Amino acid sequence: MLIWSAFKPKDGSFKAIIRQHMIHIKTAYPKFRKRTKWLQDKHNSTFIQWLRFKVQSELEEDNHGVSENLSG
Repeated sequence: MLIWSAFKPKDGSFKAIIRQHMIHIKTAYPKFRKRTKWLQDKHNSTFIQWLRFKVQSELEEDNHGVSENLSG
């Protein structure tokens, strides 16, 4: 997947991106934060869209550090 190889988190860990997304979900849906199956399903159905938004936001910053492969 191009996004995984081109967008590398600041700490070098792709697990950090997944953790950020899970924190986002738990914050957005606090009533469901302890429902593991629901969280996993929500993660699976929203991760790509969330990651695209995150990459786009990074590209809009002056010092983004996102590979030019994503912007072309």
